Amino acid sequence: MDPSATTPPRPSLAVAPGRSPAKQRPARQGRSKWSLNYWYRRIVALRASPHQIAMGAAVGVFIGFTPTFGFQMLLAVVVAFLFRLSKPATVIPVWVSNPITFVPFYAATYAAGAIFWPGETLADLPATMKSIAQLGTWQDQLHAFWNLGTSLFGPLWIGAVVLGGPIAIATYPVVRRGVIAYRHHRAHVRHERRLRREAKRQATAG
Repeated sequence: MDPSATTPPRPSLAVAPGRSPAKQRPARQGRSKWSLNYWYRRIVALRASPHQIAMGAAVGVFIGFTPTFGFQMLLAVVVAFLFRLSKPATVIPVWVSNPITFVPFYAATYAAGAIFWPGETLADLPATMKSIAQLGTWQDQLHAFWNLGTSLFGPLWIGAVVLGGPIAIATYPVVRRGVIAYRHHRAHVRHERRLRREAKRQATAG
């Protein structure tokens, strides 16, 4: 009986041209663009002062909590321009409220704000809209819509301060330390490479 018929073939190790198998790097897995760690690494690697990057990230996180959906990105860019913050660091955290997290995110924000500003419950919203439509004059309808808007956006804004404020404040030192640590690591790596090149040069010269 041929042993090769029962032994499964071993997977071949593909080697990139000009690189030995020992230098092959395994493919990185789990580095999804929706990962918090992925975007954190992108932010700390930006080129700006640690303060500009950290403050930009903190501002971006807070804007992401606010009910300014539709123009959050524009608001982040304007704030970063006015206060001379890192624009990418300000814009990236805005995506804390993205199409995937939109519903549970703002539901939690609304619930937190409703503790301090009781507003319109989502279950009663259809009945409220129907009653507004049955009002006699457009002035009464406009006034009712204004009151409905304040009852909805009031809790959202307060929830943004209650939830987003502490998280934004905590973001600043975390990102600032991350930027400094990343730059120290990069400087150490460059120093080690410089020493290896110098040692190799001396060995070849000797």
